[in-house]
Order: sequence, then structure tokens, then C-alpha cells
Amino acid sequence: MMAAGILIPVILFSGLALSMLRQSEKDAALDALNQTANSLAQRVDRELYSAEAALKVLAASPALARQDYRAFYKEAAVTNRGDNGWHVLLDEHGRQLINTSVAYGSQLPETYSLAEVRALAAKGATSVSDVTRGPMTGKRVTRVVLPIVTAGERKLLLTQTFSTDHFVQLVQNIRMPSGWLVAIIDGQGRFVARNLNAGKLVGTPARPELVAAMGISRSGRIRHSTIENTEVYDVFTHSSLCGWAFAVAAPVELIDYAARRASLVAAAGLLAATFGAIGLAAFFGGLHMRSMRAAVKAAIELGNGIPPGRVHSQVLEVNELHAALHAAGEQLVQAQAYRKHAETERECLLESEQRARLMAEQQNSAKDQFLAMLGHELRNPLAPISTAAQLLKLQSTDPNRVRYASDVITRQVDHMNSLLGDMLDVSRVTRGLVSLSLAQVNLKAIIERALEQTAGMIDVKQHALSVSFPDGELLVKGDQTRLIQIFANLINNAAKYTAPGGHIEVAASIFAGTVEVSVRDNGEGFSPDLAVRIFDLFSQGERQPDRSQGGLGLGLALVKSLVKLHGGTVEANSAGAGCGSEFVVTLPRAAGHQPSPA
Repeated sequence: MMAAGILIPVILFSGLALSMLRQSEKDAALDALNQTANSLAQRVDRELYSAEAALKVLAASPALARQDYRAFYKEAAVTNRGDNGWHVLLDEHGRQLINTSVAYGSQLPETYSLAEVRALAAKGATSVSDVTRGPMTGKRVTRVVLPIVTAGERKLLLTQTFSTDHFVQLVQNIRMPSGWLVAIIDGQGRFVARNLNAGKLVGTPARPELVAAMGISRSGRIRHSTIENTEVYDVFTHSSLCGWAFAVAAPVELIDYAARRASLVAAAGLLAATFGAIGLAAFFGGLHMRSMRAAVKAAIELGNGIPPGRVHSQVLEVNELHAALHAAGEQLVQAQAYRKHAETERECLLESEQRARLMAEQQNSAKDQFLAMLGHELRNPLAPISTAAQLLKLQSTDPNRVRYASDVITRQVDHMNSLLGDMLDVSRVTRGLVSLSLAQVNLKAIIERALEQTAGMIDVKQHALSVSFPDGELLVKGDQTRLIQIFANLINNAAKYTAPGGHIEVAASIFAGTVEVSVRDNGEGFSPDLAVRIFDLFSQGERQPDRSQGGLGLGLALVKSLVKLHGGTVEANSAGAGCGSEFVVTLPRAAGHQPSPA
């Protein structure tokens, strides 16, 4: 009954936790879809804004102003985007004046009706068309249209025409998990691009339920079946420049599988733990029952009971006949270079801001954790000191009691002094106030002194210690006291974070120009997340519930600073939590160091 009373609430709350875990994994996967859709929208908008900027530069061309269409054709052709992007200039009746997808002078068809031309000109601003079939190439295309008015008050339309293949390539170049479906959909609900079956489906209508959802909201998510009859979660968002929408979908089975897998792993662990608990309960229950039977027997016999973790495009100088072309081309290059520089600078500023914010958040968190740890570590010794002081108040004549109270006060004061010493050392090092008394010293003697300082903890935890030195002296130039402090900290850490009966290995090696000392243990180790910040101030691994390991997370930060002052480096390595750790200190050998004889 007692085991059932414990297990039933555990099982109920664990089931709730597993359900929350499954939903959390599903939400994370759906958030990845949303991020991909937003990224696609930004990339397409950049393409459209870039096309708009190029059109505005071309609209300012002197060749266009004097109606020298041959010269203007050459200028516009410079900015073609291969076979998938070209420029078209139309007059006020919808007739093509130039088309850079074909040779100048070729016979050109009409592109827009008079009504369409008037409607586009009336907008007075850049617009983006839906998918249509190009009259010249026969390809499915979209157009970025810029209405312009020449010096002679002639209303023209200048377009950047894209083959839908341009956007299909853009979509197919997006890195994403296998099985995901990405699509660009125009304002009439037809596919502009798609990463799957693009040749067959571009220009055809998307699923009506998806188009309906896009008509209601600028962004959102629906669950439906694709044209391939695959049930998916579909996340969509809209362009900030035109009426296009961007959809990213993943099969329901793929999303749900990831969530189920996490839940199954957790459930398996829970099940194992539950059976383990049941086994232990049965084992200890058996012991308890046997004890009770013995108690009953004793009661009968005696009458008593007994209880148990961002190009530069250089335009070459041409002869004077083409000076105007050169000037226009140069302006275009400058516009492109400026735009790219602005984009790179914006991205750099964004990355810098994100890094700075992350660092500030980490430092703020570290400060809070440090203050909490400092309060705990400084408060802990006060209880035994207070108790010892009360004993001394009794003015006992028992010398053993007086000695015991004095020893307690001494130990706790030494502990507090050690914590304050570490804090002062770190403060001096970070402010550049530490000066080293440099001399040529033998690392063997330094390490032996460090081992003497840490012998107490090693002995108490019954660790096996092995020390390995090469023959001859290990001469370096350094401050003896600080070097002892470096290695004592590393050995003390190894002893502290290794379970009783563990193994600690201290080994030194000589290389060309350096001496390397490693401290290795088979203790707790650390995770990859902790590895990137293990030498940061106040950085610590997960604490035990009883806080038996203690400390303020200053030791390794102090070690790294002192090693750096000696011109050396320190590295930390671990295969993961529970797999032990290794700290390697590399120091420059002292000038005049002689290798030992072979």
C-alpha cells in the first residue's frame, strides 16, 4: 500500500510531463517551419527590392531621357540575371520598345493591354505581378513593374521580368530536412515556385484551403493534405512588398514522429525507473516483512515489539563614344556596391547586437547566480562558528571542549578566508593589478608542492593518484607561488568532482619550446554546453542537492588568467557528463632549458 501510494502520484504526474514534453517537441518543430517561411520571405523580398533598385537606377539613364533605345538596351542588358531575369521597356500602349532577353531590333509583341498599362501607370509606384506566361519566351514569368515619366512627359513602363525558374532555384537552394515542402504562391493563389514537382505545378492553383487561410491572415498555420495527398502541417507568411505568400510544410507523420520519439525515450526511462523502483520496493519490502516477522516472533517470545544539462564590380574605361554608357554603368555599380555594403553592415550590426545582448544576459545571470552562491558560501560557516562561540561562553574548564570550539572557529574562518582570497585574486587579475615575481623554476617541485596542498582532500576521498614526469628538469620562467596556485586549483577540482575511490593522473611532457602538464580524472566530467564557458567567471556545472561540492566558480577563471599571465594556455576536455575530464596547461620553456640526455 505504501509503494502504491508513492507510485500512483509519480505515474500520474509523469504522464502529464510526457504529454507536455511531446507538445513541446511538436511546438519546436513547427517553430522551425515558421522560421524557414520567414527566412524565405526575407530572401524573396530582398530579390524584389534589389530589382526595384536596379529599375530606379535605369530609369535615371540619360540614354532613356533622349530616347536612345539602343544605348539604353545595352545599359539594361548589363543587369540581366542570366537566362532567368531580363528587362522590358513598354510604351503607353503596351508595346515593347526593348526586351533584353532577345537581340536589339528583334520583332517584339505587345505585353499588356491598354487598360492594363493605364492601370499600372496610375499606381505611380512599383508593383509586382502574379504568374503569367511571357509572350516572347513562352516561359511562366513574374514582373517587377516601375511606371516612369520621361522628360517629354511620355509615360512608360520599365520592368524586371523573372522566369519562375529563378524562384524555383532559390527555393531549391534552401537547406532543410528531407520531406519538407516549400512554395511561393502569388496573389491569385497560383504557384510561383515549389521545391517539389515544380515543372508540373508552377502556374497551377494551390490547395483551396491553404489559399483561403492566406486570404484571412498574413501569417498562420493549418493542417491539410497537399496536392500529392500527403497530410502536412503548413506554415505561411506574406511578402512585405507584394501580395505573394510563402508556405513551408512538413508531413504530419514527420512532426509527430519527432515528438513521439522524445516521449517514447522519456517514457522508456520512466518505465525503467518505475520497474527499478518497484524492484527496490519489493526487495526492501521483503526485508521489511522479514523484519516484522522477526519482531512478531520476538514479541511472542519476549512479550516486546521491535520496529526498521556580407563585389566590387569594376566597370572598365571605354572610348568617348560610350562615355554616357560608362557613366550609367558606373552609377549602377555604385548603387549595387552601396546596397551590398548596407546589407552587410546591417547584418553585422544585428549579429553584434545579438552577441552583446546574449553576453549581457549571461553576465546578468552569472551575477545573480554568483550572489546567491556567495550568500550561501559565506552563510554556511556562521552556524558552526556561532555554536562554537556559545560553547566558549560557557567558560568550560574542559580543555577538550575549548580546543574543539577553537578548531571549529579556525576551520570555518580559514574557509571564509579562502573564499575571500579567491575573490580578491580574481579581482586583481581582471583589473591587471597582479605582478609576477618571475624566476626560473622547476615544474616538478611546483607540482609536488601543489600535491602537498591537496593531499588532504585526495586522502579523505580515497582517490588513487598517479604522477608521471619525464627525466630531467622541467624549467619554466614564472612566479612560484602563482604556479603552485594554478596546479593546486586543478588538482583540487579533480578531487572535488570525482566520486570517492576515483583515479587522478598528473603527467608532464616536454615539447619543442613548451612544457605541458595534464591533470586527468575519471570523475563527473562536463557537457559540451559547459565546455564553452568553463573558464568564465562564476561558471559551474550542475550542483548536487546538498551543495557538498561548494565553491563560487572562481577557480578555473583564476587558473586561465594566471596561465595567460605566464604566456601559456590551458584547455579543458571531456567526453561528456560522467566521462571524466582533462585539463592541459602549456607553458613556454625557460631560455637555456636543456633537454635531459637520452
